[in-house]
Amino acid sequence: MGEGTRYPVLRVLEADGAVVGEWETADGGPARKVYRITDAGREERARRVRDWDHHIRAVGAVLGHRGLRHA
Repeated sequence: MGEGTRYPVLRVLEADGAVVGEWETADGGPARKVYRITDAGREERARRVRDWDHHIRAVGAVLGHRGLRHA
């Protein structure tokens, strides 16, 4: 994923409260922004995984497959 994709996505996630970005300084190096996932971000991720699992099972049922799971 390139910078042109990564940082706009991180800004949206930060605005939505899914991640928190903080500036970190290191000795001898430039400051950098580091991100950590919030509890709300973890909950949203869990919800999306559940939705994806449901979708995979529904598609599997239509196609006659059993036990399909996402990777």
